[in-house]
Amino acid sequence: MARKPGSVNPDSTAGNARLSVGRGSNAGRSQPSGANKVVKIPKNFGAPFDPKAKAQALRGTILRKGGVTLNAKTMNVVSPKRGYSVGVAPKTAVKIGTGRATPGRVTSGFSKIVNKYTPKNVGAWYDKGQIHLDPVKIVKSYGKAQRLGRQFNQQEIYSFTSGKSLKVLRRGK
Repeated sequence: MARKPGSVNPDSTAGNARLSVGRGSNAGRSQPSGANKVVKIPKNFGAPFDPKAKAQALRGTILRKGGVTLNAKTMNVVSPKRGYSVGVAPKTAVKIGTGRATPGRVTSGFSKIVNKYTPKNVGAWYDKGQIHLDPVKIVKSYGKAQRLGRQFNQQEIYSFTSGKSLKVLRRGK
């Protein structure tokens, strides 16, 4: 049988693609767009450590919560169920004004403390327009927390049990 010039042979490759032959394939069918899908991204997705993003998140957390205790190696928030966090530097180690608290300055201040004091944990809190960063020690007993607070001339200690800051009691009070 003779074929007319210009007609398409349904058995040809071009004809198959155009006609979506190939049962079970999605050739020629429109696919739903993935643009509106909500995908849950794991916490540790992407680069293993992005200090700028971590510092930006840390700054926001400090301002929102008023303060946090961080692991010195990972900058992750730690929150034991019990115990007390006590500053172990005679004065606040690093103060950064919130207007100047860029991710670079927060990371730099954090690194200064870790390099100078080599603590396991760092306390970070907001007070009177400044972010304070201090090396801290986590202890289990209230008495030991009070003794350390007096030794390092701290005004307050943080109780993980109650979630509140407690005044350091001076001797005789």
